[in-house]
Formats: sequence, C-alpha cells, structure tokens
Amino acid sequence: MKRCVPLLGCLAIGLASAPALATYGTGDPSLWHPLRKAVTDVGLDIDRLYWGILLLTGAVFIAVQLLLLYFTFRYRAVPGGKAKFIHGNNKLEAIWTIIPSVILVLIAALSKSTWDEIRFDAPTSDDTVRIECVAQQFAWYFRYPGNDGQFGPRNAVALAEARANNDLSDPIMVDREAIPANWTGENPPGADDYTNQAELRIPADRPVRILLTSNDVLHSFFVPEFRVKHDAVPGMNGGRLWFEVPWENVKSHGYFDLVCAELCGLQHYSMRGRIIVMPTGPINPEALAKDAATWLAEYDDDEFAVRDWLDKQTWETYVHVMSKITLAQQTASDDEGY
Repeated sequence: MKRCVPLLGCLAIGLASAPALATYGTGDPSLWHPLRKAVTDVGLDIDRLYWGILLLTGAVFIAVQLLLLYFTFRYRAVPGGKAKFIHGNNKLEAIWTIIPSVILVLIAALSKSTWDEIRFDAPTSDDTVRIECVAQQFAWYFRYPGNDGQFGPRNAVALAEARANNDLSDPIMVDREAIPANWTGENPPGADDYTNQAELRIPADRPVRILLTSNDVLHSFFVPEFRVKHDAVPGMNGGRLWFEVPWENVKSHGYFDLVCAELCGLQHYSMRGRIIVMPTGPINPEALAKDAATWLAEYDDDEFAVRDWLDKQTWETYVHVMSKITLAQQTASDDEGY
C-alpha cells in the first residue's frame, strides 16, 4: 500500500493538470474553459490565472483525498489494537499553515496586474470610445455621443415624471435642446446622440469604455467571451468597465451575447442583448458626402437597405450615419412635427 500512494499521487496530479497542460500547449488558455473562448487580451490573462489556480487547488484536493483514504485504511480499527495518545506537532502545523499562506500571497501578487488593468487602468486617451449603457427592467439601452463627440445631458425631471406615470418608452431621456455654457457647436450636444436598444456596436482595436448605470434595480453587465462582468447600480454613472477587442480575434464572429447576471425581477431571463464588433477605420466618403436630410430620406424610404449597407462599413461610418439620421429626425420633429 505504501508503494501505491506515490503512484496514485502522481496519477492524481497528472489528471488534474491535463486540461491546463493541454491548454498551455496550444497557447490558448481559453481552450478548455467552461465559458466560451475569450476574445480580449485581458480575457486571456484571466483564463491563465483561472487554469493556474485550478491546477494548484485541484492537485491539492486530490492529494488530500488520497491521503484521507490512505490514513482511513492504514489506521483502521483492528482486533486487539490499542489507541495511542499523540501530542500535536508544532513544526508540522507551522509548515502546513505557512505554505498555504505563501501560496495565497503569490496568487494575489500574480493577479494584481490583471486586476489593476481591469478595475483601475481604464483608458482616457483620445482614441477611447465612450458609450453610455442604461439598464432597465428588462432590457439594455445604449447611447453614442454622435459626431460632435459630446453627450447631451439626460433630463432627470422628465425621466422621473415618466417613471411616476409608468411610462418606460424612453429610458435614457436625452435633453436634445439643452446647451451647456461655453458650447460652440452648431447644434446642442444631445441633438445627434444616437440611441439604440439591445444592440451594442463597438469598434475593434480601440479601447471601449462603457458608462454604466441603471434606472431601477441592480443589474449586471456580463459578456462571457470578453470576461467582463460589472454591476449597473441605480444612481451611479460611469464605473471602470472597459475592454478592447482585437479584430483578428473576432472577424469571423457574428455577434456576442450580452446578458444580465444579476437576478432583477420576474423577466430577468429575457434581459439579453447582443454586441457586434465592427472594423475600425476612416469614414466612408459616401457617408460624408450626404447631408443629414438626405440620409434621413433614404432611411425612411428603405431602412433595411441603409442598415445592410452600414453592416459592411467601419464602426466610424456606422456612428457617423446614424448620428446624422438622429439629428435630421430631431430637426424634422422641431420644425415639421416629424
């Protein structure tokens, strides 16, 4: 039996480490992950930590269970056996206390850079894309700052009145006419803010920062392939939720599921959205050549044709055109009761 224990221990460690070793052998730590394949760089870092910790804890767990079986068999009661009173072994107890403590400190140290990148190193460069996300039972709503690059303010009074009347038709409630002090733009900053429900389009190869909030209860923004999960808290706007998706990792994907990972009511199961990653690049000259009114006319005439055309363009072209259409709709609504 004594000879079998080392062999069983080696076998246990080998079985526990097989998935991790196979994963590292391919250079893809997402390969055996219970979630879907990670597509962000930070997601790959998280998977490496996941497999390293799983390998360590799995090996310890199996070794402990094998020792438990061994000692149960080795020191089982036998006829005529006598019990022995044994004092504790201070040296042994110190060893099995210090070693796990050191391991935990090492895990924390190895995880710190990834944790800092996720929570504290949110990008602020000019290349960063900012998109507002408003969670409301039971859907996701998104707002893009438009071609002027600035978000218009939300009309908190109108939103409160709408919610008091159980009117949930406009969860974002952009004040499209408010003009901040020192604003020099031709139109108010909120006039071209494009809003959308359930579908978030982001550019590849650019950092994307999500300004996340909730209108009612606690929700949670979760995209499995991005390895991001962040609570949407009522009364808080911003947070440090951000990610960057390399185009090389997603060019063959259609879309990614966005789900709510926080129980938020009876229809929590239906609170889904989708994220589409688009290539980044210059705005199509055709999009620049047409003014807002022309784009609105084409959109009203055949919305699906315009959207099909935009699906083949860069993210910058998509936002440029949809912002123009939003501005034209706002102008038509003010001038002609559109």
